[in-house]
Amino acid sequence: MNSPDVTTILRLLSDRSRITILDILMDGRAYTVNEITAFTKLKQHTVSYHLKLLTEAKLTAVKQYGKFRYYSISNTITPELFEFLSNYSPVEPTKSYKQHFAKKELKQARTCYDHIAGELGIKIKDFLISENIIVPANDNSGIYSVTPSGEIFFAEELKINIENLKKKKRKFCIDCLD
Repeated sequence: MNSPDVTTILRLLSDRSRITILDILMDGRAYTVNEITAFTKLKQHTVSYHLKLLTEAKLTAVKQYGKFRYYSISNTITPELFEFLSNYSPVEPTKSYKQHFAKKELKQARTCYDHIAGELGIKIKDFLISENIIVPANDNSGIYSVTPSGEIFFAEELKINIENLKKKKRKFCIDCLD
């Protein structure tokens, strides 16, 4: 019986450039090599090489639109793995004012794969709990349930169909690392 070769994924994730690329893709959008190059300050051929490896390992996916190729996270497992590993990773120290400013902006508000994160995300979650729209599970698992009044709130106030969201592959209504 063949066992999975976990070292392949670990090798891919051990490279800072690939982690940076995955981090950019965590907002759930698709980007071209040129866009990722602008974000990372890496050379275009280097970004292309890393994206090729990530795509071969099925961590990213690529779609062609006209002459452009757009890369995105390929599944729901990649961000979950990324978030899980982040829980056990040391925080990188700030080395410059520019880096400090960027971290400060990200701390306030950002998207994290498919949800709002940062201080804004925490405030929204706290509001939803205080208004009894969502309630945490009793087991400290980081999973929340939408209350009956919450379902009405999402449907009427925000025009969000909760039942459709529950059918998606991604876990529904979970805590973020923030």
